[in-house]
Amino acid sequence: MSKQKTRIMHNGKDIVKERKNLARKISTYLVFDIETIPDTEMIDLVGKDKDKEKLECMRRGDQNGENGTAQNTFLLPHFHHIVAVSTLIIKPHSETPESRHFSVDLTAAYGAEKDLVRHFWQRFRDAMLISTRKDDTGENPETIVNISSFPCLVSFNGKSFDMPAIVARTLKHFKFLNEYDRTRIALYHDSFDTWENTTTNYRHRYTKYHVDLCWEMTGSSISLAAACHLAGIPAKTEMDGKNVWKAYQEGKQQEIARYCAEDVLATAQLFSVWNEVFLGSRYNFPARDELSDPEPKVIEIT
Repeated sequence: MSKQKTRIMHNGKDIVKERKNLARKISTYLVFDIETIPDTEMIDLVGKDKDKEKLECMRRGDQNGENGTAQNTFLLPHFHHIVAVSTLIIKPHSETPESRHFSVDLTAAYGAEKDLVRHFWQRFRDAMLISTRKDDTGENPETIVNISSFPCLVSFNGKSFDMPAIVARTLKHFKFLNEYDRTRIALYHDSFDTWENTTTNYRHRYTKYHVDLCWEMTGSSISLAAACHLAGIPAKTEMDGKNVWKAYQEGKQQEIARYCAEDVLATAQLFSVWNEVFLGSRYNFPARDELSDPEPKVIEIT
C-alpha cells in the first residue's frame, strides 16, 4: 500500500502572522549608497590589461568601451575609490516594533576615503537599537550592551557593488580602524547563524537583513533611474553617475555628496513602494509620502 502524501498549505492568517514575526525582528533600517572614482594607482599597479583598457576608455569619455575591446568600462568593486557616502537611518519612535511613527536621519558625507569607510561603519552602528545596563554582581562592575535590533540594509545593487567596495576599501585602510570600528565590522561579518534565527547573517545571499532592490526586482541588471521611472518616482537632478569622476576633478565633492543623497532617498521611496505592493507590507517601513521631505545633512568628514 502506498503512503498517502500530506500536502501542507498556509492559510491567510499564517502568512500575516509570519509577516508580523518579521516586523518584530526588523524595526530599524539603513538605506545607503556610495559614489566612487577609479583608483588609478591601484589599476596601474595590479590591474589586468582589461582593467587598464577600461580606465583608458573612461579617461577618453568612452563610457561604453565603443572604441576598444572592453564591452563596458565598469570596474570591479575593489578598483573603486570611495568619494561620498550617503546613509538614511530610519527608526521607530516607539519601542513597539509595529509603531508607525519613525525618525528619519539622512546624511551625505564626503572627505578622505579612510574617514568615509569609518563613517559608514559608525552609521551602521547608529542604526542599531541598543540598550545598556550595569552589572554589579561581580567584583568588577561592568556595562552590558544589548543589541535589541540590527538594521535591515536597503540598497540598489548593494550586494554586488556597494558592500563589496566598502569591504575592500575598509581592508585598504585597516590601519586606521580602532577597536570600535573593528567590532562593528565583525558584527556585519558574523555568519554562525545561517538562517538568522537569533542573529544576522548579512553576507548570506538570502539574508532578510539586506534588501537589494536591483536583485529583488529583476535578478539581473536594471538601473535605479529605470526602476524609479517605472514606479513614478522623480528622477535625480544633481548629476549623473558617469560624471562623478569629472566633478571630483573639478573639486565638486559637496555636489557629489548631494547627488549620492538623492540616490538614497530614491532608493528608500522605491523600497516603500516595493514593500507595499510586492511584499504585503511585511517590513514596518514608512510610506512613500513620509519620505518626500528629508533634507540631507551634508558633512565633510575629516
